[in-house]
Amino acid sequence: MFTYFLTFTNMKKVLFTFIGIGLVHLGAAQSKYSEKDFANKPIWISMMDEEHVNYFIALKAFDTYWANHKKPEGESDMDVQQTEKNKKRFSKREVREAREEAKMRMQIKKFDWWKNKMEPFVQDDGTIVSPAERLKLYQHNN
Repeated sequence: MFTYFLTFTNMKKVLFTFIGIGLVHLGAAQSKYSEKDFANKPIWISMMDEEHVNYFIALKAFDTYWANHKKPEGESDMDVQQTEKNKKRFSKREVREAREEAKMRMQIKKFDWWKNKMEPFVQDDGTIVSPAERLKLYQHNN
């Protein structure tokens, strides 16, 4: 029975099974986010901080999110000095929404900065050259 298990055809089956399982796990790791996640959550914010993020997937996450949400406009919808001048009182909900919009505007600016900073280091497959590799390139060129 043990010799039957080690026959060539059975070894091929076992090998292909392990390769198949490995590919499934590799595919799941590559796409840990779905299109629905990109549309509903601002995943692009956390992607900027990931060490091995794919640049093109981060851009896709950003674009997909804003295709389904309204971007906050202007520098400050609730200017404090203007508020004091008009003596207008804001509800707690309006204050909370204004703070959330201000945070999101800041994240958009941060993403634009990250995108421009990383662009020269993007490989054809979307991977970004690591800081250590960037340092080697810099030292090599100087």
